[in-house]
Amino acid sequence: MDLLGSAGQLAREGRFSEALTRLDRQHFNAERRTAAELLRAELLEHLGEHQKARSILQRFLRTRELTDSERSLCYYISGRLLAEQNLYESAVEHLQKSAVLALRIKDYERAAWAQYKLLAIVADTSGWDSVAPLVTELRNNAARSENPQLMAAVHLSLAEAEAKIGHVAQARRHIVLATDVLSGSPNVWLQAIQEHIDANVAIFVSDLDRAARHATLSVKLARESGAKRLYAVCVATLGHIFCVMGQHEAALQHFDSALAIFGAETENFAGVLDDIARIRLAQQDFDSCAELLERIESFATTSFLQRRYVYRHSMLTRVYLEIRRQNFDLAHHTIDRILNIAQVSSTTLLDSGIYSGMFS
Repeated sequence: MDLLGSAGQLAREGRFSEALTRLDRQHFNAERRTAAELLRAELLEHLGEHQKARSILQRFLRTRELTDSERSLCYYISGRLLAEQNLYESAVEHLQKSAVLALRIKDYERAAWAQYKLLAIVADTSGWDSVAPLVTELRNNAARSENPQLMAAVHLSLAEAEAKIGHVAQARRHIVLATDVLSGSPNVWLQAIQEHIDANVAIFVSDLDRAARHATLSVKLARESGAKRLYAVCVATLGHIFCVMGQHEAALQHFDSALAIFGAETENFAGVLDDIARIRLAQQDFDSCAELLERIESFATTSFLQRRYVYRHSMLTRVYLEIRRQNFDLAHHTIDRILNIAQVSSTTLLDSGIYSGMFS
């Protein structure tokens, strides 16, 4: 197997750092350069080197010489990058273009990966019922692709969605199915995601020892993968567990590590700030808590963003703060806003402690 093929194989195993190292060892001729550069862009996105990935994509998207397969991959990577910037409407547009182009050439695997990311974005704001057709299409395309890792990814996506609305048994069922698939077709990145979701479900049922075990393993696997944002998310979740256990100093150390990786004003950044705000609330430092919540609120500049999972939960922290300050009218007003948003997004349970957009 040549270096491009071996780099692609490592990428399929979720070993993104190793794949990029392998890719960088060789210069490719004109015939293979496009495939190598697009693989490089995809790896760079996973590794958190977003500006480098964008530079590659901008160069390719300006040309008319790409095949439908290559252009579909460009739109897929671009959609992921846009989502990382909280530019969700544009991200949805690019991911939809990726899926349409892939289906045109019957590349069901590429279409399913685009729809997998699309589901993670849309389900968080529109509610489960509204995404049912997308779930059906995603399942069908994943099955047609005959890629077992894609089926595992679908189960993990559904596990996260079920967990966010309090359906613990269904979430666990999807985790078990994904674990079974990955045991026969390992992928370090997906295994890190699986451990991370398992940790969050354990948090939900207050099994903190189990949560800590899964979160610790998720950090190890994410580091092994090289997926930078996923690693930070896993570290933040471990910090959240320390926070729930009342070990505030350990929690803050983990949060600092995660914040150093997350882009400012991103959802994950806001989620960590919300946890820090809850620590300040527990410490009765109401002013610091309020400052953190105001910072989070400044990120949610559109109604679409305000319906996202992290921002809904920061509003709940705001309720707790106003109650502690005895500002009951403000607390009631915020509760009314939360209920309206929850109705739109079909959320039956808000305070689960599960992070949003954590693995996609």
